[in-house]
Amino acid sequence: MLKGETGSIEDKQKMIEMLLREQEEEVHDEDEEEDLRERLGSLNIEHVDFDTLWSKLSKKEQLEFDNLLHHGNLGALLEEYMPWWTNVSKVVEVGEVSKVPSLIDDIPPIQSLIKNKSCSTTVKYCVINVLFCYCLIVRLYNGAHNESCDQAAEDMLDICGVLNMTVQSFSTCEESLVCVISNIMEVCKYRCT
Repeated sequence: MLKGETGSIEDKQKMIEMLLREQEEEVHDEDEEEDLRERLGSLNIEHVDFDTLWSKLSKKEQLEFDNLLHHGNLGALLEEYMPWWTNVSKVVEVGEVSKVPSLIDDIPPIQSLIKNKSCSTTVKYCVINVLFCYCLIVRLYNGAHNESCDQAAEDMLDICGVLNMTVQSFSTCEESLVCVISNIMEVCKYRCT
């Protein structure tokens, strides 16, 4: 019905029934969510085995999970992490806490760190390699890389040519990035066999 139009009593009754069904479904969904919390509440989620966890799910929940798994949609269950560098703003409101890490003021020039040697012009490409790998790891772990430090560090070493010392230097930015992509492909091939 459009505003200003009056519907028949039958139309109004259908609308009321539809709204009541919708409300019942919402209440049923809330009950199921509360029921799941109760069923999982006693489990130590950090140390529970798959079979125990699986047995706590209803047949409907198991089917929904299988459906998500088989269609590649498990990621939909997670809230997407947005790293600080994706929404950097130069203006921060008064009282607002900035998520951008503060810069260290007293970073010494690289020449002072290496004393009597000259700095290679390709260092910047090595830094790009490390930073690109760091960004990938943060995104791979959906921002929880600090919760799995050992595994995240191992993954970082697997893909970062500079840190795993398979590469001494890069002559271009492109070469630095291609190295990371190549290492990722190699790791995936190794882990999938």
